[in-house]
Amino acid sequence: MKLISSNSFLTAATAAAALVGAIVTATLISTTVTAGDMKHQQPVMAGAEHSQHNMENHAGMKMMAEEVIATGMVKGVLSNTAQLKVQHQPIAEWKMAAMQMKFNLAPGISVADFQEGQHIRFRLKQENMMKFTITEVLK
Repeated sequence: MKLISSNSFLTAATAAAALVGAIVTATLISTTVTAGDMKHQQPVMAGAEHSQHNMENHAGMKMMAEEVIATGMVKGVLSNTAQLKVQHQPIAEWKMAAMQMKFNLAPGISVADFQEGQHIRFRLKQENMMKFTITEVLK
């Protein structure tokens, strides 16, 4: 009977561990890519239903680009970033629930004109997904 040396055993064990690590890594990468791809897929639709779906999406995108009039209460004046923290009422045009958000102020509007607890009515514009700017304070 021939015995296996301890060096041969360690080399085989190291190679097996490396192989298992490579398989686990490949599986994780494959799962991540597949999940990421699924986020971007849309269900296949036929004819008029597909056209309606596209029109609804484009209408929603257009709606978010427009300015809306909103009301709310100033919860914080952030002088160092020229922002207001506002608890606003629901914004029906954007299908947005009432919530507290930080809003940028357009040039010509000063944080010095606001104080905590002040009720305001304002024109609001969404510039991108997370950037909202008060463009005008209304009476």
